[in-house]
Amino acid sequence: MTDKRVEIVVHDVIGTKIPVTGVPGMPLNLQDLGTRYTENNHFVVRVDDGRTFRPFLDEFATIKSEDNPEFLVIELTDQTTRAIKRISAACLESTVLEQVRLNCDDEDVVLMGVQHESDALGVASDAIRSNKETVLQAVRISGLALKGASVDLQADRDVVETAVREYGCALEFASNVLRDDTAMVRLAIQRHGYALEFASKRIQANRAMALLAVQRSADALEFVSDELRADKIIVMTAVNACGSALEFASAHFRADREIVLAAIRNDGSALGFASRELRNDRKVVLLAVRQYGDLFSWASTELRSNRDVALKAVQLHADALEWVSVGLRDDREIVSEAVRQEGGALKWASSRLQNDREVVLEAVRQSKSALEFASPDLKSDRDVAVILEEHEKVRKRARYACRVYWQ
Repeated sequence: MTDKRVEIVVHDVIGTKIPVTGVPGMPLNLQDLGTRYTENNHFVVRVDDGRTFRPFLDEFATIKSEDNPEFLVIELTDQTTRAIKRISAACLESTVLEQVRLNCDDEDVVLMGVQHESDALGVASDAIRSNKETVLQAVRISGLALKGASVDLQADRDVVETAVREYGCALEFASNVLRDDTAMVRLAIQRHGYALEFASKRIQANRAMALLAVQRSADALEFVSDELRADKIIVMTAVNACGSALEFASAHFRADREIVLAAIRNDGSALGFASRELRNDRKVVLLAVRQYGDLFSWASTELRSNRDVALKAVQLHADALEWVSVGLRDDREIVSEAVRQEGGALKWASSRLQNDREVVLEAVRQSKSALEFASPDLKSDRDVAVILEEHEKVRKRARYACRVYWQ
């Protein structure tokens, strides 16, 4: 075992307390895990009670070595690693900021703090926050540290340029002059398109800058000027990359069939931002429903009451049955089509069809859970019971096959 490995008390890991041997009271940090304490992503774990511990081991790690009866060498799963990251982040934020406050004149402590929490620069002394070299080091680590720099340094071109190169949205903390600087904003947008939010109104109305922004991030359409939200090339560029960007297009383009179809092809949920007229357009609506049945809820009342459209919708996606008109949920063909794909769709059928023997049998064949929505009389039907027995046989065969595979 090398000294780069770390001992984690197993019952504490399970209980989400992550103390690290040799660092009393400090939470385990994922960056440390990945660079200072690991070797091939393996860790040494103390086993306080092997009989209690072993049944839970596979939930968060894989055993790599059992040479020592008191310790196991394990490899953490990705899920456990993500959990440690979340826990560490919550613990570190308060710990780091408190340490920086107590050592606000110590440059090394401040910069170490910025590695874990960009707000650390903001609690440093005025001298540190006004020191250009220190602030430059801080914004190289995290562009958002610009927030804690002195007002003068937030107006310093070198400092702001360094910050937005690291993180484009650090532009938010630059001076008004630099947020109106075309070259500076372009640099920020090239890093993150939605940095356009923090640019001046003049630049948000600049067509070339707006187009660059939506090319980098389609959601940046929200921050372009009203005039440019009515620019077809800019809007089409945005919705081709992210259909939901249609939300920020002008009313004219939310009623433009070509634009709306392009948006829905990318993301069916864009139907919710289309004009009322286009939500009454059969082709537009069915293109969205093909992706998600629930999107039929955005269709016009007229289309949801149209039998041909409703039938086509449930053929595309059984979940659409929830949103067809009340009258059509009593249509045997439409309901049968839905439950044939998804038995649970029986929930949205009329009470008459929930008491229809053939419809219920079709639903239960597809999913035994559909029985919950059948009428009380049919829940005790002999043929329904036979189908449930078949489901149980299939489940038992699958469980047996799984046990055989793992033996």
